[in-house]
Amino acid sequence: GENMVTVETYSASVGITAYELDFFGRVKNLKDTALEQFLAMEETQKSARLSLVAEVARAYLTLLADREILAITEETLQNEEKSYALVKQRANEGIATQLALAQARTGLETARANLAIYRRQVGQDMNNLVMLVGGPMPNMDADTPALGTQQPFPGLPTAISSQVLLQRPDILAAEHILIGAHASIGSARAAFFPAISLTANAGVMSAELGDLFDGGFGIWTFSPNISLPIFTAGRLQAQLDVATLRKESSIAGYEKAIQNAFREVADALVAQDTYGEQLTAQKANLEANKDYYSIARNRYEQGLDNYLTMLDAQRSLYSARQQYVSTKLAVLVNQVNLYKALGGGWKDKS
Repeated sequence: GENMVTVETYSASVGITAYELDFFGRVKNLKDTALEQFLAMEETQKSARLSLVAEVARAYLTLLADREILAITEETLQNEEKSYALVKQRANEGIATQLALAQARTGLETARANLAIYRRQVGQDMNNLVMLVGGPMPNMDADTPALGTQQPFPGLPTAISSQVLLQRPDILAAEHILIGAHASIGSARAAFFPAISLTANAGVMSAELGDLFDGGFGIWTFSPNISLPIFTAGRLQAQLDVATLRKESSIAGYEKAIQNAFREVADALVAQDTYGEQLTAQKANLEANKDYYSIARNRYEQGLDNYLTMLDAQRSLYSARQQYVSTKLAVLVNQVNLYKALGGGWKDKS
């Protein structure tokens, strides 16, 4: 949709050349270390912009989800009003008890309270989106797309190279700091950056990525292999000892940025897999609850069961519908998180 155009436009404009910077006269007198520190700051600003793009996408999807739950709540309230009217009529005729009438009223008032909650939530979601976008939003009431039609992230291909993470602004910023400290980025990448496939079949997490975190225990297990000097000048020139190099803040920062990048991707890929299973289960649960409500209503209307069963079925159905929308939202938000973790997409930018 339109959001993807914004995201892709941002992603395409990530590279900012020294010529463009010179055009504004901002780097005219900067040399070596100072220039690299300036470029590191530029990457940090890009990271903030990428975070903002992701935050706008999350806010928009949340608004769609809450609007959907609001519509479900409105429909639920209508059903509760019909149920209450039915029980009241039957109580007047001496068929239903005052207990059943009191039970029906609890369902009705709960639905009214839920309606107020989601009206407030939708209003706050809109305010949040307006604040993030920094301007008025178009009319969301006309032809607002359903949450289920959203696809912020295209299907993941098999075997995405970890090289794609080299486009992340935080890693680029750490590399600029290294360059400013007279480091060879080629040697630094060869030593500290795991060259693996992030995904396996159908876009699921690769075993190689899982192995980087001790088989799921969360401990970073990658061992740097330093065969060429990282630093080309200064006291660490020709130094090949990992422990010694790690005492340098530029190396420590680089390793931390790399670990964080791989961890965020691993978390998002694990979530994608488990959310898929959860959504399938929530959909089956929703269908079961629809059957439960239909049967309970028929049995009550035929005088075969008490109202408490029907009240439970109504509440259970509302909860199942709510949870299904919430899970759909979680699936989509996780796609946004994965987009951000990959630095703005999965195409290899190295």
